[in-house]
Amino acid sequence: MKYTGYSNEELWRRSERGDRAAMDTLARRLLPTVHRLASQYASRLDDARGIAYEAMMDAIAGYDPEASYELGAYVAMRVRHSLSHAAKCYLATSDYSLDEAVEPEPSEGEDDDECTFADTLCSPTPSPEEEVLERDKRLFVRMLLSQLPDAHRRVLVLEHLYELNRNQIAVLLDVTPGRVTQLYNQALTFARAMIA
Repeated sequence: MKYTGYSNEELWRRSERGDRAAMDTLARRLLPTVHRLASQYASRLDDARGIAYEAMMDAIAGYDPEASYELGAYVAMRVRHSLSHAAKCYLATSDYSLDEAVEPEPSEGEDDDECTFADTLCSPTPSPEEEVLERDKRLFVRMLLSQLPDAHRRVLVLEHLYELNRNQIAVLLDVTPGRVTQLYNQALTFARAMIA
């Protein structure tokens, strides 16, 4: 049976009565939103899609039609919360080091020794002087980051290493986007003062 004209709530009611086709249709309708939310966290969480899918299924199972939420909005809220919580736990438990922040390790499958002839021509081997300058620059950035207060360092690392936007950082740090901007600007001011 096709359910093209049914609302999410109607599909939910039918799925609660054991209609698997209604549940499949409902899940297919909600998956684009779930995948979009998961893709925002994919670079930080290995299993973002799995977490998002599990949160979607939990939200559908725990949905209360008497609540003031529309089912799609409720699912999106629960998925966003689960991903945010997982990312916070990852940040809290992962001991991201300043070495990783400045020099991330190659991704799995990357091989430093494997390069094509074109790569060799386009990116010549740095001279010993360039290598020393690059190493000194990394050491200097590491030293600067180590002297910043923790909240300021986290904002810089999340924005520049993890490439999160201010709204995503705000969710992870449980502060407002305005506070993230303030911490970022203060971190830059501190860094400039240390350099001067």
